[in-house]
Amino acid sequence: MAYLVVILAAFFSKSYFNSKLCRGEYGFFKTYFLYGGLGAFVIYASIMFLFGYSALKDDSGTGHFALLTTARLGLFCLAVYLSGIALAVYKIKMRSDFSPLMNLYVALILIAFVILLPTALLKAPVMCAVYAASVFVFYKFVWGGEFVVKKAAND
Repeated sequence: MAYLVVILAAFFSKSYFNSKLCRGEYGFFKTYFLYGGLGAFVIYASIMFLFGYSALKDDSGTGHFALLTTARLGLFCLAVYLSGIALAVYKIKMRSDFSPLMNLYVALILIAFVILLPTALLKAPVMCAVYAASVFVFYKFVWGGEFVVKKAAND
């Protein structure tokens, strides 16, 4: 079931990475705190609620394996989601005239987001491989070789 979620995440990646959120159109506060913080909490809690119970029910042991499997899926989904948030924060930083302290804060935020990606790759390598293969297949056969849609300046 977890790999179905990974394939669904790959399928919706194009629309997510081309959304207003990932283009940084909502501003820093709304993007980082509302969608980044609250959205990440909701995604992780939803995964633990939806998949954690069924994994614990099927695990006849202590539940350690079920917790790790569900946490891997949560980490993977957060990595995909927060990479879009990081892209949005970067685009907002490039467009805005922040103070030097705010620029430092945004740089530290981006470093934290970048550190999350190898962590997800190390903790959930099979899910990342399935995601990469799925994105490649969708890119070639479903999306027609186009992943990021370039928008004109006045759109």
